Amino acid sequence: MVPNQQEPGAAGDELYETGAVTVAHPAPGLAVVSLAGEHDLSTQPTLTKALDAAGEHSSVLVDLSDCTFMDSTVIGSLLTTSRAARARDELFGVVIPPERANLSRLAEMTRLQEVFPVYTTLAAALVALAPSEPTS
Repeated sequence: MVPNQQEPGAAGDELYETGAVTVAHPAPGLAVVSLAGEHDLSTQPTLTKALDAAGEHSSVLVDLSDCTFMDSTVIGSLLTTSRAARARDELFGVVIPPERANLSRLAEMTRLQEVFPVYTTLAAALVALAPSEPTS
């Protein structure tokens, strides 16, 4: 065993929180998919299902404010959802707050901001992605 590494189930293992995914519709035409905890291959089926459902009839905003880890499978899911949104003439964006430095670095290294908008706050993202009211 590598120093500072624990056996599975050892004390302190609760630090590795399996990811949770929730979907909300704060405005007509906008779905917010929020990720909490750690996300990797083990949570991809749940994430993919949520992203697909969210994008069926609306723009999609993915909030990573409570996400502590994500791997390349999550990046792949974000890219797929972004492409699907563009194909439907919908919007797509991601929230990565400054306190999630690990996720910000990952987004920077993979140049995600060149593919879709990356916002630092949920409030800013909601303003940018919320559908505008039709004018008469």
